[in-house]
Amino acid sequence: MKKDGNYKMISAKIKYTLLLTILLLIVSSATASAQIEKRIAAFGSSVCNATGDETTEGGYIGRLTVLVKKYGFELINVSRGGDNTIKIQERWEKTDIAPKKKVEDNQYLLPVNPKFVIIGLSLANEGLAKKTDAGKDSIFEQFRTGIIGIIARLRQLGKIPVVANCYPNQAYSLEDYAYLRKMNLIISSWDVPSIDLLDCIDDGSGRWLDGFYRDPSHPSSGGHREMFFTFPPTLFSALESGKPVPSFLSSNQCASITYSNEPAFVYKPADTIHSFTNSFLLRNPDKLTLVKIDGMKGIVASSEYSSKSEKRISLNINTSADTLITQLKYENGKIIYLSGKDNKTEVPFNFDKDKWYRVTLTHQSAKGETKVYIQDFLLLTVAERIIPGKFKIGLRGSGDYKDILLYRSALNLTEVQFNLTGKLYRSSLEIYSPLNDDSFSENSEPKNFAQSLSTLYVKGKVIPSIK
Repeated sequence: MKKDGNYKMISAKIKYTLLLTILLLIVSSATASAQIEKRIAAFGSSVCNATGDETTEGGYIGRLTVLVKKYGFELINVSRGGDNTIKIQERWEKTDIAPKKKVEDNQYLLPVNPKFVIIGLSLANEGLAKKTDAGKDSIFEQFRTGIIGIIARLRQLGKIPVVANCYPNQAYSLEDYAYLRKMNLIISSWDVPSIDLLDCIDDGSGRWLDGFYRDPSHPSSGGHREMFFTFPPTLFSALESGKPVPSFLSSNQCASITYSNEPAFVYKPADTIHSFTNSFLLRNPDKLTLVKIDGMKGIVASSEYSSKSEKRISLNINTSADTLITQLKYENGKIIYLSGKDNKTEVPFNFDKDKWYRVTLTHQSAKGETKVYIQDFLLLTVAERIIPGKFKIGLRGSGDYKDILLYRSALNLTEVQFNLTGKLYRSSLEIYSPLNDDSFSENSEPKNFAQSLSTLYVKGKVIPSIK
């Protein structure tokens, strides 16, 4: 009897151990599955792989790795220098076919098992600058179809692609620059999230801004940093929740504001913004502050480093301790721009009664320049650097607003014009509020259709109206 009792005790222990092992395996499997759902991979070429960054911060992807961790995501960089839409194909997973160029074990995509994939390739590696005439069209089409193919394959595998747009290169001509802008518009029009890496660091001709590149093909640390700031911080949280790519909504509703010292709408970024664009449709403004930005002055910091036995200067934009408040106003037939207390620019302009105008204020941090467009007419340019802390839209006067947009990058003229066609430029878009809500009350949140979890708040008196 005693012996049987020992057997029973041993049997119970075995069963307990087996049950515990099974439970641990289930928990481990669930944990691994949860980790995969939060995993991002960067799949690109040398700029995506941090080349040019003279610091230890890992380029724009390294900085993004730190940021997304704050939101519960893991980012793994599996990029390789020199890749284009053709060469990258040998890095999906190990096969029996030997790659033409050595692939390190940590440069294959599928073994990482990500849920999200940032595609970071360039028209430069595709060979755009080396071609002439019809050859450029061929390269353009190769890149376009190549990116489409990568997106399709990722989706077949259950991955969510994010496309990093084309960026500068010192070898580009003005003709190449036109191809860059065209390609970025095409990418923005696809049903895929995209990031504007061009306008934050472009000198206006498709080349890197002075002080922000290490060599003709790669940005310096400061350039990588400006590119990093173009990612909406909650992009991956929005994608995780299934938020779709936005388009302009057809609606006859808008928001009317009447004289109030409180701003109609307020947006306070949760994370630092450098380059930005604030754009909206406006009708019948009267003694109105269209937008006021409370922020700090941006300052240029320089550092010296060695590159191929050559001393180079790297520039970075930092936040100073000095406040800077900018305001865009409309009074007595004039558009007035105030940058701080002393810098004032006035331009005559008349708004036709009951006609809608798209107003676009765009700021490029690295260049230190703000531009204001009405429709696609460049109304004024101001030299300044502002690190925005709060956007206040619609103060003191009266007017009607619709389709408020806020981007984490500057917009160039081509993109400003694109938003006038009824199509929405989406790259680096953080806020799109059509203002077609049934009601607006203090501290309510108008719908935001951009792929982010950022929020625009109602502060002043706002009344739903008819477009």
